[in-house]
Amino acid sequence: MRGARKRGTLPLGKYMVTGWAFLVMRFGLLFGAILMFWIIFNQGRVDSWLIRSCIVLVGAAIFSSIIVLLNGSRVICPLCRAPLLTAGRALVKPRTKHICGSHKTRVALTLGFYRRNLDCPYCAEKVRLRS
Repeated sequence: MRGARKRGTLPLGKYMVTGWAFLVMRFGLLFGAILMFWIIFNQGRVDSWLIRSCIVLVGAAIFSSIIVLLNGSRVICPLCRAPLLTAGRALVKPRTKHICGSHKTRVALTLGFYRRNLDCPYCAEKVRLRS
């Protein structure tokens, strides 16, 4: 059966774009906010390329957040059926590993860069990624 899906596996190709968009959203907002504060609180002359780069970073963050809003609910754990990149009602396990204070960033890094296993933060099971 070609179309059959194994239990506990997740197709990587579909979700890689959403993982990358989530990372661009998080880091674009972070670096855009840092640049905005630098522009606002800088005592000297501010170059126009700083303003343009700040606008580009915030624009990329807004564009990628739209992609995450549209596709984020499709990235689900096949075992517990919890959405991995959107706000779900399930409780996160207390011993789940975090990156920068968020378990979603770790999931997005796993989806964005090709890794074999994804640790679900809700059911604490290893989900195998297949290409």
